[in-house]
Amino acid sequence: HAGRQWHMLVYGIWPDDKRPEAAAFLGLMADQERNLRGIADDARRRIEASGRPLPSLAGIVGTGKMWAYPEVLTAMVKDGHVPSFKEAAELVTELGGRFNSDLPIEEVVHAGHQASGICVMAHPGRSDLGPAMTAQTLVALLKDAPVDGLECHYRTYTDKDTARFRTLAGEHDLVMGTGSDSHGPKYPVDPRSYRAIWAKGLLGRLGIEVEDQLDGPVWAPGMDPLAPKLKRKGAKRKDRQRRSWWRRR
Repeated sequence: HAGRQWHMLVYGIWPDDKRPEAAAFLGLMADQERNLRGIADDARRRIEASGRPLPSLAGIVGTGKMWAYPEVLTAMVKDGHVPSFKEAAELVTELGGRFNSDLPIEEVVHAGHQASGICVMAHPGRSDLGPAMTAQTLVALLKDAPVDGLECHYRTYTDKDTARFRTLAGEHDLVMGTGSDSHGPKYPVDPRSYRAIWAKGLLGRLGIEVEDQLDGPVWAPGMDPLAPKLKRKGAKRKDRQRRSWWRRR
């Protein structure tokens, strides 16, 4: 939608849900799982066919399911073929592989709502997937796929980003989400904690009660100590000058 890939978080549907109204959504997820496992196996074959064996892959996967990311990429780094995940992904792409299995966002939202799920747009400000969401792209999206919320707190957001998405969510009566991509230690980063009250509306719809804050703002710049800081203009130049000065010493 809008010429870029969007990620969707769907809450309130269990993987073993037996309700008839959940069948369409669970069917979509089963198809996605098969596609992604096929993509992972394709990536493995391409890497090994290029003369780069992956002996550590079996141990990394263990008894679980293999995905292209992070298991195959982790094995590529661990077995010494590339120095980082970034180079691993680039190599798979150079060899003709891919990582994504996309679905029309309208289809996902419709199936999610049919199963009484809550559809929250994940990290709409994550620019590595394409242009960050704007007020205009949100309005266009809501016409085709009426999502229930936006993820307003994310590990790469500055306070300015968070303020912008909290404002957008408020203007369109959307719930506010927090903290996706906290899958586990180093996958891709250590999990972070967010205040429950920042996602009070979402948690309430899931049956989790969060007490109202007695005084002060629910959120304000500076409340998240781990939020990335905007660099001042000239900061990079001064840093380069400082490093140059140390080299001359």
